[in-house]
Amino acid sequence: MDGYGPVWYCRGGIANILSLAKVRDMHRVTFDSNNGNEFLVHKSDGQVRRFKQSRRGLYYMDTAESLTGVALVDTVAENKAKYTNADYLRAVLARSIQKRIGRPSLRKFL
Repeated sequence: MDGYGPVWYCRGGIANILSLAKVRDMHRVTFDSNNGNEFLVHKSDGQVRRFKQSRRGLYYMDTAESLTGVALVDTVAENKAKYTNADYLRAVLARSIQKRIGRPSLRKFL
């Protein structure tokens, strides 16, 4: 990830988690619990990334707010278009089975 370094990335995931300690090592981070209860990551190019607290307590960056005009992930439609309909339906079925049998690791499931 530019400006952060190597990260574990889940293409199909809805979120990716960053270590606050590692972010702090690379950028100035400020936090004010009285003013919005959010972390601000101050990048060297002057940009600021805002991480708000969710209702469940985790902090997240709303990319629609913070990165206007930048696409970070492929859409489901773009990913689906890479495969035949039959292949896509088999993949959906496989994930459904994986969930039903207790979500074994991908290696064990395969």
